[in-house]
Amino acid sequence: MLMNHGSELIKCWLEQKLEEIRRIEVIRSFKDLWDLELKRIENSRIRATTDVSSRTVEDRTVLLCNQ
Repeated sequence: MLMNHGSELIKCWLEQKLEEIRRIEVIRSFKDLWDLELKRIENSRIRATTDVSSRTVEDRTVLLCNQ
């Protein structure tokens, strides 16, 4: 009877640890996705800045007039 109770406690403890590990993995996955999104945004800003600086004054005037 005592051994059965001990194994139940161990099983319960292991299930709790497994749940903690799952939560950590979800948080890490979310962080990885968040980091990728931030990198994508930064890259698009760099491209937009490069595009604007490489345009001529006439190109910029046309873009402003079309808005």
